[in-house]
Parts: sequence; structure tokens; C-alpha cells
Amino acid sequence: MQNNLQDPFKIWYDHPPRDWQNGFPIGNGKLGAMIYGGPADETFALNEDTLWTGCPKTLRNPGCKEYLPKVREAVFANEFASAQRMIIDHMLGEWQEMYLPMGELSIRRSFCGEVSDYTCGLNIEEAVFSHSFKYNAATYRREAFCSFPDKVLVTHDSCDKPGSINLEFKLDSPLLRSVSVKDGCLVLEGRCPEQVNPFVMPPDNAVNYGDKGIKFETRLKVTHKGGQLTVNENSLAVTGADEVTAILSCATGFRAYNLAITNDYPQRSARYIALAAEKGYSALMEDHVADYQKLFGRMSLNFAGGDERRGLPTDKRVELFSASGGDPGLFALKSQFGRYLLIASSREGAQPANLQGIWNQDLRPVWSCNYTTNINTQMNYWPALVCNLAECQEPLNNMLSELSVSGAGEAAISYGCRGWCLHSNTDLWRNASSTGHSAEKYEAGTSVHGEHGTTPVRFAMWPLCGAWFCLHIWEYYQFTRDLDFLRDTAFPIMSGSVRFALDWMVEHDGYLVTCPATDPETEYIYEGKPYAVSYATTMDMEMITGLLENYIEAAARLNIDNGLVREACAAKKKLYPLKVGKHGQLQEWAEDFEESNVKHRHVSHLYGLFPGNTMPEELYEACRTVLVRRGDTASAWEAAWRAALWFRLGDAGRAYGMLKKQLTDQSLPAQEGRGCLNNLLDSYPPFQIDGNLGFTAALAEMIVQSHSGIIDILSCVPDEFKTGSVKGVC
Repeated sequence: MQNNLQDPFKIWYDHPPRDWQNGFPIGNGKLGAMIYGGPADETFALNEDTLWTGCPKTLRNPGCKEYLPKVREAVFANEFASAQRMIIDHMLGEWQEMYLPMGELSIRRSFCGEVSDYTCGLNIEEAVFSHSFKYNAATYRREAFCSFPDKVLVTHDSCDKPGSINLEFKLDSPLLRSVSVKDGCLVLEGRCPEQVNPFVMPPDNAVNYGDKGIKFETRLKVTHKGGQLTVNENSLAVTGADEVTAILSCATGFRAYNLAITNDYPQRSARYIALAAEKGYSALMEDHVADYQKLFGRMSLNFAGGDERRGLPTDKRVELFSASGGDPGLFALKSQFGRYLLIASSREGAQPANLQGIWNQDLRPVWSCNYTTNINTQMNYWPALVCNLAECQEPLNNMLSELSVSGAGEAAISYGCRGWCLHSNTDLWRNASSTGHSAEKYEAGTSVHGEHGTTPVRFAMWPLCGAWFCLHIWEYYQFTRDLDFLRDTAFPIMSGSVRFALDWMVEHDGYLVTCPATDPETEYIYEGKPYAVSYATTMDMEMITGLLENYIEAAARLNIDNGLVREACAAKKKLYPLKVGKHGQLQEWAEDFEESNVKHRHVSHLYGLFPGNTMPEELYEACRTVLVRRGDTASAWEAAWRAALWFRLGDAGRAYGMLKKQLTDQSLPAQEGRGCLNNLLDSYPPFQIDGNLGFTAALAEMIVQSHSGIIDILSCVPDEFKTGSVKGVC
């Protein structure tokens, strides 16, 4: 680190990271670690992308289909309280499963004195963590990375004074586990709980192991040059070495969302270790960097100015930026960091990036660290195509193929509809049902955001997430021009979503409308009380408009003209129109209701403006009014979405203001824990990866826009970014 402090691709400190959230994330899509601690005791908090609670099962409410017509009747009669009561009691499913931590690798040194010249950090150009320091007239260095080609995590310690390395390695886990030594390797064997209550529920008896949870094995092999390796009962120790390499692998019993758990994971874990050990450290590093740079190196971004800060530690740059602004290079670094995070958390053959990518330290993580599909999962993939990382979207494409199967059962059994649907959450097991059946009981008068209103209907009763995801697979085709993908993967998924949308809508006052309909997590005021359920919400109609338009175009590209295409063409002409309300705003609801919270974090009814492309230009001013009324109090993913919206409206200044909030130190009192952590991760709190990836996508929206069918380059650049360079954006 100290050799090139002005490297634009380094995130670094001159002190040890004090905790997990300020650590350094590394990953290969499946295996991840957050690295924190000091030279004497460094922790690698470990994760594996298939370590979740649960097993194959359905979580739907069996009474859903019976009550659907009753709810619709109540909504159209303006009996919103009755409609919501029926939804809560008879239509919402159980909580979905959660993503779990795997455990910790700890590496300890014994010191009798202070170290000097300590630096640590992450080189995002090579995807390598390192730290270095001086002690007793010797310079010590550690490097660590997660290799995609070799499926392992690797650490390497060196010192310029022979025989000076003394290390102890331990494995542990918060899950049910045992640690032993097998074949010279330290082995952690564990089992996931079958069920863990979400964080909104009381902590008593929150963890239930049962006998169906996913099993796993984590294996650590240590090799050394010089010195001696001692195998203890639950640790490995090296003394007097010149160099030490540790290789860690993990495998789980998960096979597929709809298959029983297997028991072959120890053999796979052992195989990964054996093959990696044969290659040796130098070859592992070389292959890792070459593989990573094939993706990361496709795009470059630089902004001129702020040169005096480029040599400062990243936490100092965040502190100075929060106080006085400036530092355009910090924007470029955070944007490229977003691309790094997507590569590290979403590779071919892996699960999609969840709320925290692949990094989670909590047994009961906030929002279950699963897939929140009413904005967060989608935002994770906004930068994939425009920032030249199409391969990183493959895990999402695969999940959508699986959801089109599991969601078909949900559509048929819960609603009597063709096609497939998805509500506002899903998990490893591809549950597609609504959630939050017991949420009302535990929210106790307020939500986790402290909002007016308590009904879980506002986040749970929304079966149109599949329509949103169809935009992602359609755009994957548009960017890649892969006709085989369109024909074999995208079109069948889109067809199923179209079938559901057509069956879900009903006729009302001469229009096709959705009912019941919600606008994600928001409420309106009717006769002095807040409600969440209505009909034909603006976002519903925007998504269905885009879905039908894209489906019709896809059919034309494939020379398909069938009954479903004709149904889609006919339905498109009868969709409920968008409306402008009394404040000059684009209405969220079919009726011009007052918002329960006009400053709400979600701006879902602007979906047609961004990420969609169906918003008529004559409604741009109404969209602008929405953003002005929502205000500028936003952080993390909220600010990222609003920045992209402002860029699409052509207001560079307002967009820059939103991006600036994502670089403001979250520890400041006014930030209330929201904003930028020392390592440039976004805190909501806690850390959520969608803010980082949304930041990258919003900055790309500044550089190039192609939603109108015309490639528009650098048409909305803030004054702060007038000088710079970019290459490789799509």
C-alpha cells in the first residue's frame, strides 16, 4: 500500500479496521470474506452463497384464492379497511428464509511491542487485499484473495527477515459446528438452522435447528517455506517460517432449490483444496488476477481534480469530503468499487447478489439478508449491462428461470392465474409467495422505518415483481444481442409473466386494472386514515405497460405471432392511464389520494422514467414535481435511485446532490447511521450493497443514456465532472 498511495484503485487505511462493517470485502461469487482486525489478530468473516435457513417447501397461505374476489369487491367499494383485514388474515404467507454467516478464520501473531508503518487495504484493480507493517526491523506483508477459477480463498504471509513468521490459524462458526483436524487440514463441519425468526420478532427461541438444515464443510490447508507446522486439536500453528500460504475451501449440501440436500459436500471441499494446493500460491494469484481483470478491466473512469487528496487514506478522504466536498476522484473510485463488488458477489454458477452481496455476519440479519424484490435486488443489477459486466447478470437470469417454475405454482394455487408471479421477497428456495403474515403482531405500532401505519399489506401484497425482472432479461438481450438467449430463456419467462399480468387484471370502468394493488411500502390517506391497498397503482400500470411492449417486440424479433401476442396487443390498448394530481405530481394511486408520508424513501411510481422507459415526455414535469415533493433527504439506495431519475430528467445539479449524499460519512450525527462507511460501503444501516451498485448505475446514467433508442453521450454532466475520461461503458 505505501508504495503507491495515489493509486486510483486502492481503498486503504493507515490503521487496522476496527470492526466488520469497516472491513474489506473479498469474494468469488460463491465464497466471500470480510477482513478486519489488526496485525496481531486478523479476522476473515466467512460466507458461502448457499448457506441459508430452510429446505424445499412452500410458505403460501392456503386461503388466498378464496378471498381474492372478496378483497376486490371491498376495494372497488372503497372499503379499504375490510380489504386489508382480509389480506392480512387470509392471503399473506409466512416469513421467507434468511442468509447466514458461515464462520470465521482467525490468524494470530504474537508480538511483544508496537508495530509501525501499518497500512491495509483493497486493490480493486486486482481484487487483492493486503496489509503491511514493520516490527523488529522487519517488514511483514499479507495478501488475500478469493479465486473464482480455483474456488478457494487464499492468504499469503511473507517477511523480508527469514524465519520471522509465527502464525496460529483457527476456524469457528456461530452455527452448530465441530472443529477437527483431518488429513493435515483444519476442518469445520456445521449445520444451518432449519428456521430462524426474522429480526422483527422477539429473540426468545428464535433459532430452531431441527434436522433438515443445510450441512457444510470448511477446510483449511496451511503450507510453509522454512519453519515448522504444528497440528493442534483445533488449530494449526506455524513457527519460524519465511513464507506461509493458507488455502480455504467450502462446500455445502445444497444442490438446487427444489432438490433434497446432498451429503457429498466433504468430498468437494477436499477436492477444491487438493487441486489448489497443487498449483501453489504464485499460480493461484496469477490465474485469479487474470480472470478478474478480464471483467474489471473492460471499463475505466477518471475525473480530474482533488489531486491533493488522492494520496490520503480512504477514511480521511470520506471525512474531508463530508466537511467540504471536492475530490472528484472519490466518485470514480466508489463507482469502480461498485463494479468490483458485483464481480465479487455475482459470478457464473453462483447465487445472485443478495441484500449484502455475499457478506453477512449476523445470525438474524436485518431484512433476513435475502432477496428484497421491490427495488433492492433489481438495483443490484442496474450496473451489470451498462458497465460492461453482462456475465455477472447470469446468476439473476438463472434465478428468474427457477422462479418462473416455482412462481407458476404460486400463480395457479393462490390466485387461479396462468403464468408465474413473484411477491416482494424470495430466497434460496425460490419461494414466490407473499410474506409477513405475522408482521402486524410484532411491529407494535411502528415499522422498522418508524413510519405512520403498521399494515404489512404495504410491503407484502405485491405479486408483480416478475414483471419488473422481465425488464432485466429483456435488456440483457438488448445489450448482448444473444438471439438464443431471447428464444430459449427470456421469451418463455416473459410469456409466463404476461400470462399472469393478463389474468391478474380485471375490468373496471372500461379499463384493465390491477386489484388488489399496492405501491411498495407506501400508504395513502383516506377519510383520515392510512391504507396501503387500492387498485391500478401507477407502478403496476407502468410495469405492465413495459412488459407488454417488450414482449410484443420480442415476439416480433422471433417471428412469433400467437394467441398470447394478440392478447397482449389487445390488453395494452385498455390499460388504466397515468394521471397528474392536484399538486401537479404524477399520482401514485388511481385516485388522487394524499400520501401518508410525502417524504417517503420509495419513488416506485417513477419506475416508468427509470429504470423503465415508458414514461411519456409530457409527464416529465409531473415526475419532477414528485421528486421535489419527496425532498432531498435520502441516502444509500434511495439517493442512488433519485440520482438516476434526476439524470434522466436532465438535471445534473440535483443528480450530483444525490450522489454526494452517498459519499457523506454515516457517522455524522445528522446522518443517523446512513451514508458512507470508511471503506466506501453504503450503510442504511446496516451495510446494504444495493446503494453501492445503484451509485455505479446512476453515474453510468450520467455518462450514457440509450433508453430512447438513441445513444446519448455526456448530455447531463455536473460542473464538478467537466474534465475526465471514460472507456468501456455500454
